[in-house]
Amino acid sequence: MSVRINPDIFRSYDIRGIYNRDFDVSFAEEFGNKVALALQAKTLVIGRDRRVSSDALEKALVQGVILAGVRVLEIGECTTPSFYYSVHAKQSEGGIMITASHNPQEYNGFKVVGPDGNIIGGDQLRMIYLNTASSRAGAGAVEAYDGIGEYAKTVSRIGGSAENTFAIGVNGPRANEKILNKIGEKTALLIQKSNGSGLEVSFDGDADRISFFDRRKRVDADFIALLVIMSRGYKKIIYDFRCSRAVREQFEKLGITAIPAKVGRLNVYENMRNYDADFGFEITGHFYLKDFNYLESPETVLLWVRQIIQKEGKNLGELIKPYDRYFRSGELSYPLNSRAFALIEEHYANGRINRDDGILIEYDDWWFNLRASNTEPVMRLVVEAKNVELLNHKVQELEAMLKH
Repeated sequence: MSVRINPDIFRSYDIRGIYNRDFDVSFAEEFGNKVALALQAKTLVIGRDRRVSSDALEKALVQGVILAGVRVLEIGECTTPSFYYSVHAKQSEGGIMITASHNPQEYNGFKVVGPDGNIIGGDQLRMIYLNTASSRAGAGAVEAYDGIGEYAKTVSRIGGSAENTFAIGVNGPRANEKILNKIGEKTALLIQKSNGSGLEVSFDGDADRISFFDRRKRVDADFIALLVIMSRGYKKIIYDFRCSRAVREQFEKLGITAIPAKVGRLNVYENMRNYDADFGFEITGHFYLKDFNYLESPETVLLWVRQIIQKEGKNLGELIKPYDRYFRSGELSYPLNSRAFALIEEHYANGRINRDDGILIEYDDWWFNLRASNTEPVMRLVVEAKNVELLNHKVQELEAMLKH
């Protein structure tokens, strides 16, 4: 007996829920069939992460697609960036990646792209599922494709090589380690287990987010972005509203056109395309590259950071020190309380208010952003101030209202 579909699995950016509670393999087969038909596809790329449930979902998804009479290019276990790359490189009409990204293992889901890797959001996927009639009359075929290998070659070409061997500690999914090892063969990059002695990186479950650590201290993603943007000479970039004021001030100083976007892959991606931006980023560790069709390629960013370190002869902590002049809370989470937004906006009505993504209120010596999460029933708060005493005071002040 099939699981009754939970309509809440259709999120802002993708489909995501608990496997065998919110959806099951029968949904995957029907969904694959309808996406193939709605896109009027001749070929779809399909990949998956390494979750236990991903293999069964992949089999069902492929079955639905071939019953629509569509050819499947099957990557198998891969990363989301290598999946995006494959759709674009093979000029297919779209693709489906089976993943729940950083969610716990009991979750799974689907990221869907159309022609040229254009992201299809959850609202559109809901309409496809509800309004497209299934068809089981087709006789498609399945063909294996080495998307990981082809992606690694392109990363090596764009990311560049190094004169000397560069060792880095890595934590990431199996497919991501495979990509890095392929890249390392051509770029003098030595992948090793993390030991806390130097530069380390970690990737999330589908490897579209990367975090940098210098001697086990995390380096904020907006500082990484700033180093890359300056080293590459980019003049038009997209950033999210939670970006440090210090980074924004540096953009202005350098004459960089910096355009804010609402949080989320779909929002940043659309701004990247609309403004033909060179580079984009979110403070959660997503980096978007024009070189990769305005989508993520964290391994390329890693190679660029390596080049910066080698050229400057400094570690990341030393490189960001001139810009790390404010104090930040990090992203704090609280249970969703819709009344809190109006209460807080009224309390801080004398600040400079921006409502483009939740509420962003700025003062000369501190600022904060409060927004509802797109993926969970929580509120996200980020606070930044000129000194740690003011930061702690304002976090406590805001928490009192959020919990009221």
